[in-house]
Amino acid sequence: MSASALLPWSLTVVVAWPLLVASLPGLFERRLATLAWLSGPLPALALALWVPSLELTLEAWLLGGHWLLDETRRPLLAMSALLWALAGGYAWGYLAPEDPHRRRFARLWSLSLAGNLLLLVAEDIPSFYLGFALMTFAAFGLVLHHGDEGARRGAWAYLLLALVGEGLILAGLLWAAGESGALTLTALRQGLAGSGNHAMVVLLWLGFGVKAGVLGLHLWLPLAHPVAPTPASAVLSGVMVKAGVWGWWQTLPLGLVALPLPGSLMIALGLLGAFLAVLYGLFMSEAKAVLAYSTVSQLGMLAALTGAVLHSPELWPALLPALLLFAAHHGLNKGALFLGVGIARHPPRLPFWLVGAGLALPAWALAGALASGLPTKWMIKAGLHDGGWSGLALALSWAAVGTTLLMARTLWCLYREWQQAVEAEVPPASRAMLVGWLGSLAAATLLPAWLVLPEAIQLPPRGELWGLLWPVMLGGTLALVAIQQLLGRHPAVEAAMASWRPGDLWWLAQGPLRRRRDELNRGLASLHHHNARWREARQHWGERLMRGLDGLEGVETLLRWLLLPLVLGMGALLIWGLPVTLPLG
Repeated sequence: MSASALLPWSLTVVVAWPLLVASLPGLFERRLATLAWLSGPLPALALALWVPSLELTLEAWLLGGHWLLDETRRPLLAMSALLWALAGGYAWGYLAPEDPHRRRFARLWSLSLAGNLLLLVAEDIPSFYLGFALMTFAAFGLVLHHGDEGARRGAWAYLLLALVGEGLILAGLLWAAGESGALTLTALRQGLAGSGNHAMVVLLWLGFGVKAGVLGLHLWLPLAHPVAPTPASAVLSGVMVKAGVWGWWQTLPLGLVALPLPGSLMIALGLLGAFLAVLYGLFMSEAKAVLAYSTVSQLGMLAALTGAVLHSPELWPALLPALLLFAAHHGLNKGALFLGVGIARHPPRLPFWLVGAGLALPAWALAGALASGLPTKWMIKAGLHDGGWSGLALALSWAAVGTTLLMARTLWCLYREWQQAVEAEVPPASRAMLVGWLGSLAAATLLPAWLVLPEAIQLPPRGELWGLLWPVMLGGTLALVAIQQLLGRHPAVEAAMASWRPGDLWWLAQGPLRRRRDELNRGLASLHHHNARWREARQHWGERLMRGLDGLEGVETLLRWLLLPLVLGMGALLIWGLPVTLPLG
């Protein structure tokens, strides 16, 4: 068999290799096994960077496997594999040798990686859903890793919402596939476009929206991200939430048919989430919690842009490269920021200004001022203006002001956590952590130079710079005023902000639930009390009844002697009168 015929089979290695290394003994104990574990995402990265397209059909796989590597899959596959590789190297130095759950973490990490890569290359519906479910449920163990109260709460919130999302996704996929007879994602989209069934679209949108942090279904993000190990937080926020966005792009009929009602709803909830997440995230006092709300906010922007395409399908060709760049840009820069949290909490023996610049670089890139931030904003703005959606472009610009404020808040929290670590003389970050973090910084900063998109990345003209940078300038100015006038001079404000907990609606729901629980407990206590009184009353009346029965023994004997002649007499009368009443003979 020729090399060209064997090349499509390399797609199986993308998924099979992480599964193989997950089964190796001696992970994090034997050097060779650990090096193999670190190489899990490398086959996917190599294919995404150097192979333009691949297609593989697996007749014996599930209902017939169909795996693809094309121009839309390559950017997200490359970004995901690279961040998994860098965060995996970081995890090698992050997990302490005395951690009893290191091997469990390594195996669940590889399973999550395999599921993530499978859903990116899968074109057939069963493979796509299998990858999504494998990634989702294996990541539950990553969130639960530390096992303390916060980890258990975050993990159960994650699992609860994951089960809701999986149910909605499965219902939407089965319904849509059953209606159209589709076995591939392309046929599924075409079937949805032809049916015009809004209910199926809403099911898929909400199901994948759990992972993508749609407002109301986002509760797991601020609860799970802060409590998960730092490398797990990096891939959760940088890669796994993009699986929800990828699910939208692969199942909704984008570019095929106009669906104004679901599209408008998606835009409204996306923008609402983008702004409300900023308002709540600014009150967080921990860097990872602020970053979690930043993820909710920017995923709200992606949801609004996807809704615009669902509303007006003519936007899809122009916005697709911009959306792919946005997803990759957010994934790598957010991953670098999460990995930077571990660096701030374990200050390395490097000058503060150098580490501070490394922490600030991805923050300002996410705000849209540096690196991949400027071309991302320009391509989105140009696509919206050309399609007649200038109002949405303006709303996203104001949302970018909020992103700048959250990034400033993140840097302030990182500075405070750095000070606390220095005062507590925390051991410095390991060499593996530094290499993973610096690698993520380089990958995020150089993203426009190496990411391959369906179209070339467009840099903004000089005349457009003011229109792109004013949100960053306004947000930066507001942040400086807040730091100088409030946080710097009024420590009580910072103390009040520290009382806010990540989870927003989770804790709001806890109030009524707690009241219902208290009412139930009171009801059970009252029932127990009444049950005790009923037992006493039953015993009392039972004793009286027994005494009464004992007293009736004499009466019973008397009645028995009186009734006996009566019964015998009636019997004789019946026997005597029987021949008279019946015509016998």
